[in-house]
Amino acid sequence: MPTVITAADGADFLALVPHLLGYQPERSVVLVAFRGRRTCGALRFDLPDAASTAQLRRTATTMVGMLCRIPSVDAMVAVVYTDATFADGMPHADLLDVLVHRAEVSGLRVRDAFCVGVDAWASLLDPESPKGGHPLGEIAASAVSAVARAEGLSTDRQPKGEVSLPSVSLADAERVARILDSVDRHCVAGTVLEVAAAPLMDLVARVEELLGRPVGDLRAGDLALLGAVAERPLQRDVVILQVAFGRAAGHRAAAMQLAALDGESIDDDAGAHLLSGTGPRPDPDRLERGIEVMSLVTAAMPRSRRAGAFSMLAWFHWALGSSSRAAVHIDRALECDPGHGLSELIDRMVRGGRLPDWAFDVPLVDESEVRYAALPHSA
Repeated sequence: MPTVITAADGADFLALVPHLLGYQPERSVVLVAFRGRRTCGALRFDLPDAASTAQLRRTATTMVGMLCRIPSVDAMVAVVYTDATFADGMPHADLLDVLVHRAEVSGLRVRDAFCVGVDAWASLLDPESPKGGHPLGEIAASAVSAVARAEGLSTDRQPKGEVSLPSVSLADAERVARILDSVDRHCVAGTVLEVAAAPLMDLVARVEELLGRPVGDLRAGDLALLGAVAERPLQRDVVILQVAFGRAAGHRAAAMQLAALDGESIDDDAGAHLLSGTGPRPDPDRLERGIEVMSLVTAAMPRSRRAGAFSMLAWFHWALGSSSRAAVHIDRALECDPGHGLSELIDRMVRGGRLPDWAFDVPLVDESEVRYAALPHSA
């Protein structure tokens, strides 16, 4: 039985949005999708720079089009977060107006459209909103935040593209570098048995064991193993699929790679489709665990050798629907290796605004039902 969190007015709803996302958005456009009176997802976009009306229409069309991919969505609330003030009236009212129009043309009911500035907030659809907006303290004072926290909806995640690597001791980093150099000397380039001369099936078992350990228990040899995997596309793709979809998926991917090395003609469309975002939704807990582990691996590797590890981090974030974080890691990967294949592929998907298909299948909040009691002006 879902818990119902009722947002009675605009301040309540705006207090809830960061809990839907898991962080406090900044310089963002957030579209909250509804099925009836229940939220069924939320999409965050970077706040576009000042643009012509024609450009704003194109941007709004793209945003609303992505929202419409969520199954059975029939309504939305738009929220603009900006570092501008209400000194001269509502900032970005032109963008909100275009978003409202594009949503209505697409058959969506617009339940409200808000702007949250640095000094106030207001609704575009409320004719009684004061020119200078409402005090931000109304959002901070809302009881909805306490209810959401009690339901486990935190705001502790790093916002949008803000991603950082953990600290690693110099001694561990030096040990990882030495092990990677040793692997390079003892492996035959291009073969699938490169990493510590271990067969792929053994690698799958080893990776599964590492994923099950507390990250603080991982040693330099463990980090170097995963770092070497990240540098070798055959193993890397197997591990990406294993982390995202489970051990069985890793075994299937490994079997395909081994068959190809034996000269068999294989059709691995399933693996390729999964890597490109088509197929069943991956396990978000495993993806989060993969991010935690690969962040430590990346931090421990020599800077010049991090492209593959950054690309894995980028894919994991992208698979979770977080293109902003993926873009940060891709930029870092391409700084290390401008021609890195997987990084270029993910870069094209991210820059093209493509999210994996499964990002639209499951709402961001699937534990609580959030009902927004529509204001009279949005009824």
